[in-house]
Amino acid sequence: QADDKLLIIHADDVGVAHSENIATFLAMKIGVVNSASIMMTCPWVAEVAEYAKENPDADFGLHLTLTNEWKYMKWGPVASLDQVPSLVDSLGFLFSDCLEFGQNAKVAEAEIELRAQIEKAYKMGINPTHLDTHMGCLVYSSPEMFEVYLKLGRAYKIPVMVGRFFVQAAPQSFKDKI
Repeated sequence: QADDKLLIIHADDVGVAHSENIATFLAMKIGVVNSASIMMTCPWVAEVAEYAKENPDADFGLHLTLTNEWKYMKWGPVASLDQVPSLVDSLGFLFSDCLEFGQNAKVAEAEIELRAQIEKAYKMGINPTHLDTHMGCLVYSSPEMFEVYLKLGRAYKIPVMVGRFFVQAAPQSFKDKI
């Protein structure tokens, strides 16, 4: 009915590690989690792609990833380093937080990387149901990054997740992009 409320329990960071994947798959199987998002930059994404193919009704989105907060488990971009040099540190890894990302990243290069992540998902047989943003960097960095996020959702016809509280608290420059 129109006044029914639905509860979505969403898991993110799928693909980061085998243990994360197995826990998410089990939680989805028993019904504790009904939606998840995949980090295409991470080492265990092939396991997620296989699961997604075997479970085509599973609700998997993409956790668009432009940062890497882990101290010892590091990853770089999906796009080649020469295409996105402003997104990585001196060792070729994604920056550790949104502040560092925001201080260094060029919007055009972020878009190249995000498109590479989405295209990789499709090539691996993953059909994303939604997009969200790892650590919130695409929502909080700048109106221009936020616009790229919305633009990709429109271009690929995939809904983007933006929290209600962000929309309420956002400056007008962000709201103008919606």
